[in-house]
Amino acid sequence: MLLPIFLNIFFLDKEILIKEGLNYAYHLDFKKAESCFYYVTKLFPEDPAGYFFQSALLQVVMLDSFNDKYKNLYYEKLKKTIKLAKKNPSPFYLGSVYLYWALFEGWRKNYWQSYSLGRKVPKYLNQALERDSNFFDCYLGLGLYEYFKAKANKYIFSLKIFGNEDKAIKFLKRAAENSKILKITAQYAYAWVLIEEKRFKEAESILKELLDLYPNNKIFLRLLRDMYYKKGDYQECLIICEKLRLLEKRKILENELVMGKAYYFLKDYKKAKEHFDFIIKNKEMFKNQVRFKDHYEEALKYARKVRWY
Repeated sequence: MLLPIFLNIFFLDKEILIKEGLNYAYHLDFKKAESCFYYVTKLFPEDPAGYFFQSALLQVVMLDSFNDKYKNLYYEKLKKTIKLAKKNPSPFYLGSVYLYWALFEGWRKNYWQSYSLGRKVPKYLNQALERDSNFFDCYLGLGLYEYFKAKANKYIFSLKIFGNEDKAIKFLKRAAENSKILKITAQYAYAWVLIEEKRFKEAESILKELLDLYPNNKIFLRLLRDMYYKKGDYQECLIICEKLRLLEKRKILENELVMGKAYYFLKDYKKAKEHFDFIIKNKEMFKNQVRFKDHYEEALKYARKVRWY
């Protein structure tokens, strides 16, 4: 499991290990990233940082593969982080672990659980800011929670909470520009919110900068693809889809669905049909992926529209 990757760095430095691990994670080199975070847990066993980044890495692995098969180990790491962050008070890691957990449950469409977890985020991150007003990483969680409050009724109709979109965007911009630990993640989150707000040009600029650094990061590529799709730029969308298809080896249903829909709106119904038929034919391969039911039913809906081509 362990790799000899620390020969040229001062491996007792926690910040260096975390920085190296995050860089490997964004390059989707999960084994080397895990080695970095593993060393943090062994060298600093009472510090929540190592366990937090182990859980964050597992989340990236599951997002990358569209499969939540590591969720039990993920929950174990989350709970270990919470335990240590309470024992050795670390409001930043407490707030951040609840943020990541809330995002994970939102991805799995467990919206009430996501909301329940997310409510805990501001308390701890504001405490961290009280300790250090220049701890800009805190604004990632504060911005995302504020944005969720502004859009909550989109996900949970009976929820009567309200947020300030401008405040959320301001917080995320601050995190994206000034964070020391989670800057790349903050830039990705900021781009996502900009896309939601139809500020496509700004989002595109951020995502292209991220992809200059991490050209094969499928999570970043998916967001750029989705931006072009929402913008109605289906040709550019398909260019990104083709790159993803090669990287994913056609094993991710979502990309096949987006390709089919992009061809459909370009009125190339024959090519659209190829992708919808591929999804239906390979149902068993896709059935364990997160959001399979929603994506598969949408593929069936479009397949019916193009069945005569």
